[in-house]
Amino acid sequence: MRKLIILVVWTAVISGCTSLWAPATSDFTKAPLLGIVHNTEGAPLQGVKICIDSTSSVFSDSGGRFIIPPTAKGLHYFTFEKGGYETLKTKLNFTDPAQMIYTQLTSLDNLITELTEALKEEKLKAAESLLTRASVAEADSDRLKYLKAVYFVKMVKYQEAASLIEDLIKLYPQESALVLTLNKIKIIQGGINEY
Repeated sequence: MRKLIILVVWTAVISGCTSLWAPATSDFTKAPLLGIVHNTEGAPLQGVKICIDSTSSVFSDSGGRFIIPPTAKGLHYFTFEKGGYETLKTKLNFTDPAQMIYTQLTSLDNLITELTEALKEEKLKAAESLLTRASVAEADSDRLKYLKAVYFVKMVKYQEAASLIEDLIKLYPQESALVLTLNKIKIIQGGINEY
């Protein structure tokens, strides 16, 4: 008799818990939406602001995890933002309450590394695209201004390159490499000014 009671109780427990293992159905109207955000090296990113449909936002925790409060079934637009990283905009058709968002953000450092390689390899279309992406991530980066000047030289836009280098010299007057770079640009242009 005791074994029968244990079997009945065990069956009741298993039957009551099957909803945890059963596949999610599309018969829902709202559900929390979970996700994780990483950098391109796979490390979790804390403090990423996740906006849904430009109305509400949450932030990722130290494990890169976030929970968006109960969200209606259907198409939603997301923006992932963090200083020093490229902003990511994406959309998701939320059709299953078990859905999760897995995404990664690219840091300005990674964009600059890719840009440097593209410039070295004379891949100017790729460099142009990376410059645009990096400028959106952090337009005021001095490293980015320098690489933009290099790009302008390669595109034979010497005046634009010289202007950027002159701006950098104002910020870093003791940096002789900048002065030498400007002088090389001026020589290529056909006129030189001493600094």
